[in-house]
Amino acid sequence: MPSVKRSNNEVDNIGDQKPIKVSKLEATDEVKTVESVENPVNTPLYVVYKKEKNKFNPDNVVVGTPLKRNRGVRADVTYSFVLANGSTREVPLVFQTPVSFSRFGFSKYSHEGDESKVKCSVDMCFRDHESATLASFRALDAKLKLEISEHLDVFFPGKGLKKDFIEIIYNDLVKQTVKDGVSYDPYIRLKVQSFERDGAMVCNVTCFDADANKDNFKDHQLQITDFNAGCEFRGKVLFEGIYVAAGKCSPVVRVDRIQKISSGEDDSFGFVE
Repeated sequence: MPSVKRSNNEVDNIGDQKPIKVSKLEATDEVKTVESVENPVNTPLYVVYKKEKNKFNPDNVVVGTPLKRNRGVRADVTYSFVLANGSTREVPLVFQTPVSFSRFGFSKYSHEGDESKVKCSVDMCFRDHESATLASFRALDAKLKLEISEHLDVFFPGKGLKKDFIEIIYNDLVKQTVKDGVSYDPYIRLKVQSFERDGAMVCNVTCFDADANKDNFKDHQLQITDFNAGCEFRGKVLFEGIYVAAGKCSPVVRVDRIQKISSGEDDSFGFVE
């Protein structure tokens, strides 16, 4: 694949790069689970485009060529969306999640206490380890690993890496902590885009309360800081891309809009009423 030169002040455009051509990922047991499970508690993940939605299929994920951007090297990830008329269109990969649980709610953290580099997020925690949504995200991880491993020379030119290096260089989207022999619930960290304005941090995300609907949503808006530990929410999230830095490939999913369904059970207050 020929190299592509771009200027550092390039404006991000999801359609400005050619996709890597890869073989189709064969269906896994996890994908079959996603297809077969249908109930309010265990709902499959959907990809949305305008007013249509597709049940997520990892075969339809397309990874673009990693290019130099303003904030480093990034490969866009798009989706071959099947429209209602039967045709397909390559679109940004946007998920609509079912009602989900957040163990920590809205969080912000800084690297080594550097307040100029604050990062914000909302965690999406899977207490049900058989969740069809969790299976979908794990199938996405598997798909991305496959594509990156088959094109290591594109992601890391001149390094001569072998395919089995993928387990070292890929940061899983689905994370699971094991500490002192205890395995904690798997989770995904959803990025909350933020920036500084007049000395204050501003988060670029639209938030609604549980009573919001298509007719009244303008009157039922919240702040992202209202999403407490233990809350339940549903979200519309954008796969921002795969960032390549420090010898690692890191997929990033950013929350675009989020609706708080309930405050859930937050016992951090400590008092019994």
